[in-house]
Amino acid sequence: MEPHNYVLIAGDLFPSGDVRELFEKGDVSSIYGERICSLFRNSAYSVANFEGTLTDCNVKGEKVGARIKASPSFMPGIKNLGLNAVALANNHILDFGPQGYSDTVKSFESAGIQHFGTGPSESEIRKSLTVNIEGHRVSFYNVSECFFNVPSAKSPGANIYEDYTVCRDIAELKKCSDYVIVIYHGGSEFFPYPTNLLKKHFHRMVDNGADFITAQHTHCIGCEEYYKGSYLLYGQGNFLFSRQRVENPMLKEGLLVQIVFGADKVEVVKHRTVIDGDIVRYAEDQSLDSFYERSKKVTDSQFLDSEYEKMKVRDFLPGVILQHKGFLPFSKFLRKFMPGFFRKILMKSYSKEQILRNYKAAESEYYQQERKAIWGYMLKKIK
Repeated sequence: MEPHNYVLIAGDLFPSGDVRELFEKGDVSSIYGERICSLFRNSAYSVANFEGTLTDCNVKGEKVGARIKASPSFMPGIKNLGLNAVALANNHILDFGPQGYSDTVKSFESAGIQHFGTGPSESEIRKSLTVNIEGHRVSFYNVSECFFNVPSAKSPGANIYEDYTVCRDIAELKKCSDYVIVIYHGGSEFFPYPTNLLKKHFHRMVDNGADFITAQHTHCIGCEEYYKGSYLLYGQGNFLFSRQRVENPMLKEGLLVQIVFGADKVEVVKHRTVIDGDIVRYAEDQSLDSFYERSKKVTDSQFLDSEYEKMKVRDFLPGVILQHKGFLPFSKFLRKFMPGFFRKILMKSYSKEQILRNYKAAESEYYQQERKAIWGYMLKKIK
């Protein structure tokens, strides 16, 4: 294989404070290992999802969930890897508000690393990148599902997935490109299959011109699908995201993906990587048997719905129900020490009519906008 004829795409990347000295020195051989460094060094163009912020700002953005930041002094360990660009449309880009966003963008720009997928306001978020590789005009487009990352007319945010807008962008990009790569931040965390909704989004983007789509954000390797000649990767896993201390082997691995531009075809090559403490290494075992077995299930819509329901009920049912309950005494204690009993209490606390109303609110766009208006009003009042 000739070097410099491929694009390299990495999954979720975020530097750990536990190896701060290595990042500040830019010691990439120690952080990533020589085999991974070689893949980046020989690529024509490389991209990773940067899953956090580079800022010293301590003013937290308004959100629910983890807020992630590292000092801008970590940049040498990112730059020296040879990254050409970072995708920033993700659920952490506003963790420390507009200042955190601005600091992050400035850090990458100062390092000569391009960025895409975000902007300082909603009118400037849909920037794409285009490069020439072996005579092919290759374009990159970055989009995120809706988290706490929505821009406004005066504040920054991510390029949010909306069918009409995104598909129109891709169709326009395809008119002037030979190959369109979409980096999509979404899917269900820790779930190694696509949901049927995610499949629908991916298929629509292919219908409008996308040639390759990868889903990041799930933090685990998912499965693949070929649709109308395009390659779809439903879950790329972690590249270096060592802040997750959960001892789940699925969260300690990822895929580095080469898109190789040959004389008469484009080939997708996958490399399995593993996280070892706070560093990442090229996996000695490159077997992807479980990945290919999962991929056989991608076309089974009933199976995907069933597996998704099992995972959500097992891991998230109490949290989702509590979001609609208001204050509930002893909820933290019961949830921690009596999880099964607590789940039964929560489920029995709803009438069938209430369950039907909440189900319809989740299913219908009409009811979704109604709930958005009501919760938006409450949010303004609580301030």
